[in-house]
Amino acid sequence: VFMVVVWFKPTQGFEGTGFVSVDVLDEGGCHFDIPMRCRALDSQFDRDHHSIQTLRHGVEHLAQEMTSDVTASTEQDQASWFDQLHKLQNKIKKVDLFKGKRGKSERLVLSQELSGLQTRLDALHRFLAQRLQTSATGGQGTTSLLGRAMDIRFSGQFQKARRQRKMDQRIAHNALQSPQSLDEQLLKVHGRTEQFGDEARDFFSCTMSQMDITEVLDEEPTDVIGFGLAVKRPETVIDCPTLIRVCSISSTLVTRSSMEDAIRFKISVDGHLRVHGGFDLENELGVAVCGRSREPINAWLPLYICKSHWQRVKILLPPSLGYFCCLDPLCYDAEQIHAMFTVLGSMLVRANQGGERELRLLFAYIRTCRQVALEFGFYDKICAKVQEFAAAPAGRTKDVVQNLVTFFGWLAIVDLDEVDMVAVRTAVVCESLRRACHNLLNGRSDATCMEIVDRIVHGQADAGEADTAGADVAVRAFLASDMPHTMADSEDSMAFTGWSFDRSAGAAADVVGSSVKLTTSKPIERALVLHGRAVGDKLPGPNIKQKASSAKATVDAWWDGSLEAIAAKIASVGQDGCKYNPKLATRSMVGAMKEVLKQASRSLFPSWHSVAAAFGFLEAWSKIHATCASKPSVVLDEHEGIAPAAWVDTVKSVMQAVERPSPCSLLAGVCDTAEDQFVFWKAAIVQGVLLHSNKHARAEIDGKFVDLSAGATICEVMLEHEHEYFAGLQRDAAGAMVEQKRWQAANAMLVRCKDIWGFVGLLALAHGDRGQAFTDLLEIFKDPMMDIPLRVQKLEVLLTGRWEGAAVFARGNVWRPEKAHRAALVAAIGQDAYGEIELRLSAYSEHRYRESDIPNRHGYCNSNPHNPASCAVCAAARLW
Repeated sequence: VFMVVVWFKPTQGFEGTGFVSVDVLDEGGCHFDIPMRCRALDSQFDRDHHSIQTLRHGVEHLAQEMTSDVTASTEQDQASWFDQLHKLQNKIKKVDLFKGKRGKSERLVLSQELSGLQTRLDALHRFLAQRLQTSATGGQGTTSLLGRAMDIRFSGQFQKARRQRKMDQRIAHNALQSPQSLDEQLLKVHGRTEQFGDEARDFFSCTMSQMDITEVLDEEPTDVIGFGLAVKRPETVIDCPTLIRVCSISSTLVTRSSMEDAIRFKISVDGHLRVHGGFDLENELGVAVCGRSREPINAWLPLYICKSHWQRVKILLPPSLGYFCCLDPLCYDAEQIHAMFTVLGSMLVRANQGGERELRLLFAYIRTCRQVALEFGFYDKICAKVQEFAAAPAGRTKDVVQNLVTFFGWLAIVDLDEVDMVAVRTAVVCESLRRACHNLLNGRSDATCMEIVDRIVHGQADAGEADTAGADVAVRAFLASDMPHTMADSEDSMAFTGWSFDRSAGAAADVVGSSVKLTTSKPIERALVLHGRAVGDKLPGPNIKQKASSAKATVDAWWDGSLEAIAAKIASVGQDGCKYNPKLATRSMVGAMKEVLKQASRSLFPSWHSVAAAFGFLEAWSKIHATCASKPSVVLDEHEGIAPAAWVDTVKSVMQAVERPSPCSLLAGVCDTAEDQFVFWKAAIVQGVLLHSNKHARAEIDGKFVDLSAGATICEVMLEHEHEYFAGLQRDAAGAMVEQKRWQAANAMLVRCKDIWGFVGLLALAHGDRGQAFTDLLEIFKDPMMDIPLRVQKLEVLLTGRWEGAAVFARGNVWRPEKAHRAALVAAIGQDAYGEIELRLSAYSEHRYRESDIPNRHGYCNSNPHNPASCAVCAAARLW
């Protein structure tokens, strides 16, 4: 059974279906003429629908092949199935539902068929992954290393099927890539050449099995030593391993086999979720075993101790990372190596909380991560990311560095002599603040963000701004104050309530209180009449073009001249007569900055204390590099994997100075004077508020998103730019206020106008289209007490946009009043007069509901229209 798909261009006279004869030549040289029914696929929908049906045939054929005889399948068959699944998956991804001109119903049909096809393909991914898992581990009850690890794997339910499909694809790929079992690879590197003293044997010993490093290397050919920690895994860790949450890090060292036994036993007693928590951050922190200080442990990572031990770790690292990130040893991906740097960064931000044992474990883990980066080909990439982060804002956004804790881990393994640590410190402070502002301001209005920036850039006029001595005291207090703790209090939902930027607040009093007068004369009135006739193409007599242009020039000059007296006042808005000083500090500025820091620090991760601790350790680590005669890795190898006591003392001495970080201490080595420090924080907070979302930050890479590490000058330039931007907003607001007054004066003239063509000319000049001015004008016409000449004729122009059959207003588009407006207009001009206008409105395009008279989702239909004046059925009834 086979299927042949023929694509052809229909010839003239082809009616959409037909038959072709296909000549098939078999292996024996025999020819077969097979008649085939063909259908022309004219539209894009037909072609895509046919492609999906072809894919469905391919999926069903592969499913039949995979399930026909599972036991007889070979490794080549399984590899072929994996390749076919990969090709089918790529073909499904290439189907674009929004390509070409399709209706909603066609997209719905294609979407439903693709969804069903993807579900079927996901089942095949799952089937192949399970089959290859069994082949790789040797089945249930096996004693192989990978088989024992598979006994504790967790199979959860993901919110997105894409993530489960991704895991299945990884499992199948990794199972096919294993040329030999882990046990065989480990037996080849069994043995040791290093000797260990009592201190190393005591430090590198398993708390549970009581085996030290020499016993593990000599007696356990498939085991290694590592350390325990407690983590939580969000579902997103499948896509981005660095998003794993490190809750605590234990100084307890255990072997891999002991950790597996503990997890296996706890699962049998309490179940999976009580052990590791699954893939939901809302679940309670899982606990598999308790450490030396009764700290929780539910995960494990290996350590570099010596070269012999590293040979084993290198082999066991992929399945270990697969379980660490995805709770499945076969779900390893190369990007999961960055999760190790997330753990290393978590150690750095806690460096001021541990003792001597914790610091020695930290040094050993730095050695491990550096060796992993070197041997797995990640070191050059990490160095490039660190340099890009320090060089420009484009290398700092969340799509480049998902977790700043991971970045600290990267810093710990690179050569710090080649990194500009001043630029890195500034970049980390700015990026941490920007991400914290996103958590604070996400979902808030733009007016709130603009008000925050305005208060920081300009201060508040009613907050004692003239008290410069008080401002200096406030600045010194701000720079010396302790940085707020992360999550010190519950979230303040009332923060910045009532903070809303008013663009017109900066307009001068003479602009706000000014009035616009439109004085007319006989020549102006005649010019308006001629202009109105020119708009309606109703100018009489010869020289029509000359009359039209002359009238247009006259009315334009009259209209523009109405603002000459106030134009200079509008241009002066936002200009206080002196140049803006970005170094100016007022108490209201400092108060706004403190409030933003306080609220943003509630959701800051890592906290300011953690950032200070990480930079403190890096400072100590740089000193250690400078004092070592050889590379630190060589020193560790010479000391049997244990950091010298001098290293520990160096870290402790530096950490004593970073217990209480302040805005001043966080910028140590960045800004020399208190004035520059204040300007930096001022610019950093403004930038963080304006570009708090990653989308806005990426869009402003070549604009507002500047590198503040370039110095105080760039901070001042940025603040000056924001000042000019706010001044422009105020000028625009002042101009809009004056423009509103002008069209209010024009509305008064339109009401008094006694010539319908003069009314048309002024209406086209002042408004042109329907907006707020039209709404205000209509309110005047709805007042029955107003004495308005030619009220009915003017209303006809306003509603129909036409006069004497010519389009004279709003491009001739009609406007049908709703029920409330209609009732008011009927009361103002009478039922008969308004009925005549409605008859003219009905001559133009009407809205028609469905013929069945079934109400739409808003409850309206032909018998109950939302707007009777715009309903075709209602109009027909009125005419009848």
